[in-house]
Amino acid sequence: MRRALCALVLACALPAFAAPAAPGVVMRVDDQELFVNLGQRDGVRAGSRLALYRRVVLTHPLSGAEVEDRFPIGVVEVAEAGELLSIVRSFGQLRRPPAPGDYVDRDGPAPPPVVVAAVPGAPPPEPDLAALHATLLASMGHEPGVQAEALKAWRRAFPQSDRAAAVDVAIAELEAQAAAPPATSPRGPDDGPLLVRHQPVAVVEEGRPLELSVAVVQAEEVDEVHLLVRPGRSADLDRAPRTWQTVAMSRAGDHYWRAAMPPDLLARPGEVEYVLEAIRMDGRAEVVAGDLLRPLRIAVKPMALTTREAGPSHAEFFFRYVDFNVSEGGGDRYYQTEARFRYGVRFGFLHAVEVGVGLLNGEGGRVKFLDDGGEPRAISLGYAFGGLELAVAPALGLGARLSGGNSRPGAGKEGTSVLGAQGYLRIGEDDGTHLIVGAGADDTLGSRYFAELHIDAFDRVPLRAGAEATSLPVDADYGVRLSGAVGYRVADWATLLVETGWNARTINHYGFTGGAGVALDWE
Repeated sequence: MRRALCALVLACALPAFAAPAAPGVVMRVDDQELFVNLGQRDGVRAGSRLALYRRVVLTHPLSGAEVEDRFPIGVVEVAEAGELLSIVRSFGQLRRPPAPGDYVDRDGPAPPPVVVAAVPGAPPPEPDLAALHATLLASMGHEPGVQAEALKAWRRAFPQSDRAAAVDVAIAELEAQAAAPPATSPRGPDDGPLLVRHQPVAVVEEGRPLELSVAVVQAEEVDEVHLLVRPGRSADLDRAPRTWQTVAMSRAGDHYWRAAMPPDLLARPGEVEYVLEAIRMDGRAEVVAGDLLRPLRIAVKPMALTTREAGPSHAEFFFRYVDFNVSEGGGDRYYQTEARFRYGVRFGFLHAVEVGVGLLNGEGGRVKFLDDGGEPRAISLGYAFGGLELAVAPALGLGARLSGGNSRPGAGKEGTSVLGAQGYLRIGEDDGTHLIVGAGADDTLGSRYFAELHIDAFDRVPLRAGAEATSLPVDADYGVRLSGAVGYRVADWATLLVETGWNARTINHYGFTGGAGVALDWE
């Protein structure tokens, strides 16, 4: 339709009168912002609607006259209005990309009339041509149906005009456009803003990787999410270019997008500014975190000076009660109290060393013997131990420990020395989620084969889950002990632990575990 009208205008060029100048123009177009030279002085405010028109100037091939016309691009809404300029941030819904020089009218009035520059000495126009020109001036900027009716009226007035064929083509295209359904999009420009959840990052240590994430509730209405980032106004970056860099965020699940901050912006102390922008399915851009004029800021702090001489230290104190026979008669249980200290050496292959002391009191015997009414054998053991762990790989450790103590079988009986050993394999980072599997044995007490999973996936709430086959406390029949522990970090250096579990040697010989402890961590 526009091509037909343009051709019709070229064919109907006339000497013309001057038209009023457009009230505003597009001054600059960036990826995220559009600037126009209308501001508060012109009555424009945030929320004002502006109509954009594409200016087209062509030279008539026969008469040499210049023909200017304007074609609607669409309507945009002002995000911020200054005294002389206004900023538009959502313009993805326009029919064609805006460009500097496009005309801007407030509230979308009809564009100024066509302007045709006269050629000196040109003959006066013919009556049908003058009438057609007047028709075009009167209908320009109206709906396609209105323009078609105006051209039909001219067609009836000049049925023999040489320009009738061109007018018929224009009428047909205008009627086709008027009959077509209006274009629709999943969401219109008047819909409400997207609902998002984003936790801003305020401080990061220089050289550390940083990943940002954002959750968009209306995920089905979003095509892409972008991270816009640039250096901040810090003393050592004032002379560096501060252009916005766009990083496409990757979808992570149904509602989340993630992106890593460019490492070069975190390589030295200073400041980083960032904004999060969502692109709707209809192409409209919407800022969802921060603002290009008021971006979110991250302070990049110098790396803390630390030495491996003061490695991570861990101390743990716990009490545990284990009962394998809660039925009448009992006689298969033990109490254990232990304190241990672990120091992260992390020197070469040597990853950590540990020492500790403990006390174990209990009684037990073979299941059949106890069930037949036999007297359980008592044990009381005080012990000390020491061990070390080797770093086989960054997430793999191999540890061993030796223990020794004095055991008293019962009151009035002579004590004996007890030696023990234990070995284990750690799979996973020592200060994160990891699995420990191993085995140990002690003279007279018995042996145990164990697996223990340490889960560090929840902030301030560490978890443990364990399973072991053991013949403790008096090296009798093997039983199974399943346990779980929940901790709570009351401070960065202190964690309280509560343990519970279920134990069994046979279907009728079973009991429960209960315990509590505290763990301390420091550098």
